[in-house]
Amino acid sequence: MILGITGSFGSGKSTVTALFAAAGWQVFDADAFCRDLYDSPPPDFRAELERKWDDGIVSRTGAIDRAAVSRRVFRNPDELAWLTGLIYPRLETAMAGRIDAVRRSGGNGAFEVPLLFECGWENRFDGVVAVWAPDGIRHRRLNDFRNFDPAEIGRREARQLAPAVKLERADFALINRGGPEELRNQFRELLSQF
Repeated sequence: MILGITGSFGSGKSTVTALFAAAGWQVFDADAFCRDLYDSPPPDFRAELERKWDDGIVSRTGAIDRAAVSRRVFRNPDELAWLTGLIYPRLETAMAGRIDAVRRSGGNGAFEVPLLFECGWENRFDGVVAVWAPDGIRHRRLNDFRNFDPAEIGRREARQLAPAVKLERADFALINRGGPEELRNQFRELLSQF
């Protein structure tokens, strides 16, 4: 089985992906793919970013400064659309290759893709799991662990489907409003359905 995992940021998707990995599933994390792309950018990707934003995008180590990119794109929808057009074909190719590899292996795969519905990729999976948490809990996590202030959270959320929409469109749901044990119990119940 190949599952897509989605949800708004701060909902607990990475925790759920780790639970799938611990259960022996092969996992893929779209955010990790993008982080690697920034940390070790291929020459053509780096050149495109430097052409677009020639000042302060590439660090002395050769990595892309993610904070500098975020400042540009989350304040300007056109810039975000341009960057998405540059990254997502690469992400789609990598993800498709991993899906094929999991299918050939006969194993199970869990693919964490925050913008799965926004990209229209839901049909690539046998099912989609939405991880949902109340706004107050998500916002507190984002503030505590990533230092996002309310304005930054609002800017980023404005670029995504609402959490309730993701929940409604998914095949399965994990409601992450309690503690870790409650989430693990729901996860075990989810696995039992397969």
